[in-house]
Amino acid sequence: MKPSLNASAEAIIEAERALGVTLPEELKQVWAMSNGLDYPQDWRIYPVFDKSMPRKSWGHIVEENKRSAHDYMQADLLKIASDSYGNHLVLKMSEGIAGKDIFFWDHETANLQKSSITLLNIQAGAKKRVEDIEKKMARGMKKKR
Repeated sequence: MKPSLNASAEAIIEAERALGVTLPEELKQVWAMSNGLDYPQDWRIYPVFDKSMPRKSWGHIVEENKRSAHDYMQADLLKIASDSYGNHLVLKMSEGIAGKDIFFWDHETANLQKSSITLLNIQAGAKKRVEDIEKKMARGMKKKR
């Protein structure tokens, strides 16, 4: 039995619509595998809000970018993750399209620098999360027999 960790296609489309931006396919693929993800080095990748699992999609990308917007952050930045220190991983937006390069935004200085974390790294993390959970579930099922 495959765990239901992914966001629905409708939830991803709704997030794009609410943000008013076209998101990179790689990011949408992350949510299609794993909606919400803790990434190494204390990063929390924002999920999209999914009505089928509202408790598991708290602090979603629309909320973090619309309702929790920082006045001191550039308007052309889209937050996709945060750490426990208040820093963010962001994508630059231009003409309603979010770029694929991830940047580190420092909350104390508002400085921006290209991150070594890529959307492909995040995809790999999402895939590993799903595989790890599937293995745990398989072990649990074997114990029940």
